[in-house]
Amino acid sequence: MISGHISNQESLKVMNQIHPYQNLKPSLRLVYLLCYLLLPLSLYAQDKNRSVVMVFAKNGVDEGIRVKVERDLRELFDSEHEKNKSIPKTLPIELFYDVGYLSTSNLEKSKMHFNEAQRALEKNDLQEASEQLFRAERFYNKGVPYVRDEALLQTIFYYQYLLKKASKKDKDALDLYCTYISLSRNLTGSVGPIEQYETLAELCGNTPMSGTGELEVSSNIDGAHVYINNRSVGIVSKNTPHLVPYMPAGVHLVEVRKAGFVRDGKLITLKNSGTEKFKANLKTAKNVEQDYQPLYDLPYKGADAYSDTYMNDFFFEYAEKLRTQVLMLVYLDVLPSQELEVVMLCFKDQQLSRNEIKLPLDQVEASAKAALTKIWVSIFNQQVDLNAPPAQVSWMPTLFKVE
Repeated sequence: MISGHISNQESLKVMNQIHPYQNLKPSLRLVYLLCYLLLPLSLYAQDKNRSVVMVFAKNGVDEGIRVKVERDLRELFDSEHEKNKSIPKTLPIELFYDVGYLSTSNLEKSKMHFNEAQRALEKNDLQEASEQLFRAERFYNKGVPYVRDEALLQTIFYYQYLLKKASKKDKDALDLYCTYISLSRNLTGSVGPIEQYETLAELCGNTPMSGTGELEVSSNIDGAHVYINNRSVGIVSKNTPHLVPYMPAGVHLVEVRKAGFVRDGKLITLKNSGTEKFKANLKTAKNVEQDYQPLYDLPYKGADAYSDTYMNDFFFEYAEKLRTQVLMLVYLDVLPSQELEVVMLCFKDQQLSRNEIKLPLDQVEASAKAALTKIWVSIFNQQVDLNAPPAQVSWMPTLFKVE
């Protein structure tokens, strides 16, 4: 999770830009105030070097095609950003639709119980410490994925290890320590099984946190993105789950996201050779009418299409609301000629460009990515290697010595 601090006045100013606060009913003012105070800083940071990419399926276009196009474009931005920082990285726009689910009450309860567990452990009251840590983890999990404090989560796991160690339960203590290490690695972006490093192999090679397991993610809606440890890893639909057959064992944050819906997610603990399943239940966002439907319904072609001046102003307003350098909206439509029409509207450097392509429906899977990349290259004047693998970042976590 991207974290930071934003003042109440700044948050209120941002909120008024998107929802005129004074025009809201009194009963809704507090709800919107809390929601925008708690939205991730990534949405409203002063640095605008990021992009928003949204793809809309019109007139029966399959959601599987829509989400694949959306994923391909976002990966293109992010992979090129690693090579050239002037290319804006994508903003996780789906978090914008968590309005009404951002209460910190569970997180505060988790902190309270953790503090009680600390005091109990200092007094060597191991039973009380165990009960308080159990409650701290339970309330933390209830707040996932909307409000998180990763430092608190790591500390809860570390204190569980300390508790087992104080109880002279050495095997359980080692298992919990390796669980803590796996969580720390995942939060920092390390990849691969824990035993790929010699030190960790000696320490954790015979624990449930070594090796790999299988993860299956399913969803109640079509055309959603799967995120693991805050990284986009695939797509999922009602009848097509996302399967990770060789996922490193350990603690992982699994989420399913789709613009216009409240995301769903949970922390799962995957053990060596084990299988875990997560079915996401996404709900329609409370702000879908204000912040999604106008984009979906935008008259971008035909007799009802807005003028170029109006469209440019429309995109400028939304780019300012989202504090983004690039706003790319893509519309997919099926033509009577059995072709997929792709209309890409890209607002960049205060100017709106429009590009159109048509692809045979039976060749979309094979040709869409190359065609989209060609348009992207013309907009950003940046050469792209379609065969280059996506960049992965891996580094070692800070380790605590186990005595």
